[in-house]
Amino acid sequence: MIRKLLIAFSLTIASINTYAEFSSCKFMFGTDWDWLSGNQNTEAAKNVDYVTKWIVNAKFNDNPVYGSHIDYCKNNKKTPVYYAYIIAKAAGLGDADVGGKLNTLGAGWLQNNINTVANYYKDFAQSVVSKFGDNTVIWLLEPDYYQYFDVASQQTDLTFAQAGTYMSQIISAIKQSNTKAVFAADISPWVADHGTMNNYYKALPLSSLSFLFTSGGTSQANASLIKKENMMTWSSIYNVTQKPIIADCGYGAGGGSTGHNSAWDDINNLKSRITDGVCAITQKNPNGSWAISNIRSQLSAVTVKCYGGTPVIYPAEKTAAVKSPINIMSVDNGFRAVLSSDHKFQSYSLVGLDGRIIQNGKLTAGTTDLFFNGSAGGMKFIRFEGANSVATYPVAAVK
Repeated sequence: MIRKLLIAFSLTIASINTYAEFSSCKFMFGTDWDWLSGNQNTEAAKNVDYVTKWIVNAKFNDNPVYGSHIDYCKNNKKTPVYYAYIIAKAAGLGDADVGGKLNTLGAGWLQNNINTVANYYKDFAQSVVSKFGDNTVIWLLEPDYYQYFDVASQQTDLTFAQAGTYMSQIISAIKQSNTKAVFAADISPWVADHGTMNNYYKALPLSSLSFLFTSGGTSQANASLIKKENMMTWSSIYNVTQKPIIADCGYGAGGGSTGHNSAWDDINNLKSRITDGVCAITQKNPNGSWAISNIRSQLSAVTVKCYGGTPVIYPAEKTAAVKSPINIMSVDNGFRAVLSSDHKFQSYSLVGLDGRIIQNGKLTAGTTDLFFNGSAGGMKFIRFEGANSVATYPVAAVK
C-alpha cells in the first residue's frame, strides 16, 4: 500500500543521483573488491553499501582492477571507497611490518616528492571521475600516515604542521576533479602517547575530513581497545577528532585473509562500538551469507554518529507562492515526487532531521516524476534556491 506524504510546494526536482551513497547517521556495511570480484552473486555482495579497493599502484591505468572495481560500483549502486596508499607504493620502500623501510626513510622520500604524490592523486582522481562521474567517492588517505611524522624512527624530521600541509595538498589535488570526494584520516592505534595524537590530529585539516578509519584488518568489535595489543580506545580517538570511524577486519600483515570476523555481527558489540563512534564495518573477507539485512534491522533504532561537519540548519524563511500540494509517495527503496513543471528554482537541498544536508543538486524545468533513494521519513524539509528567491518546505503530514 502506498502512503502519501503531503508537502505544500509546487516545484520540480530534476537532477537526482541514481547510485547509492554512503549514508550519514546510519551504520554502513562494506567489503573489499578483492573478495567481491569473485563472489558477486552472494547475499553479502547484494547487501553491502560500499566496496573498498586498496590503491597499490601510483596510476589508475597501471592495473585494470581499478577499472573493474569502479565499473561494478557504478553498475550496482555501491559507493567506491579507496584505501589510498600511494605514498607508500610510490616510494617503493616497503612496509615496516614486512621488513621494509617506510618507517625510517619514508619521511625523507615524502618531503622530496610531495608534489609528485599530489600529481599522482590528481591523475588517479581524474581517471575515477572519467568512469564514475563526479559523484561521492570516499578516500581513506594513506594508511599509517602518522609514521612519516614519528621522529623517533624516521631519519628525516617532519612536523605535525607538515602532516597537515601535505594532506591538504593531496585533498586539493583530488578535489580538482572529484569535487564530491569525501575524506578520512587513518588511525594509528600503536601510538602510545594520546597527548601526541591530540596534537597530531589537530594539525590535520579536520574541516576537510569526514571520517577516521582503521587499517590492518584486526580491529576489535568486542572491546573498547581498537587492537588488543595497543592501548588506544575507540572512544578516545573519536573524542579527540569528533569524526566517526570506518572500522575494518578480516586480514592481517601483508593483507593475508583471516576470514569473516563474526564479532562484528554481534548486535551488542555493534551497539557498544557505535556508542564509541564507529559508523561502519568493512569485512574484507566475509562469508557469502553475511546476514547484513538482519543486522541492519536490529540497528534501525540505534543512533549512529553523523558525518559531514557542522550541521547546516536553515532558519525559517519566506516561502514562494504555493499553487497546489505535491504528492510524495513512499515506494520500495525510496519515495517518488510528482511535481509541477513551472518552477523557477535552480537548486535544491534535502535536509535531515539533524539539520544536515542529505543530498543536493541542480534543478531544471520539465521533469514531474522523480525518485529518491532512502526513506522520506528521514527528511526534515526541502529547500529550494533560485536567482532571486528561496523557499523552504517542511513535511506537513504523513498519511
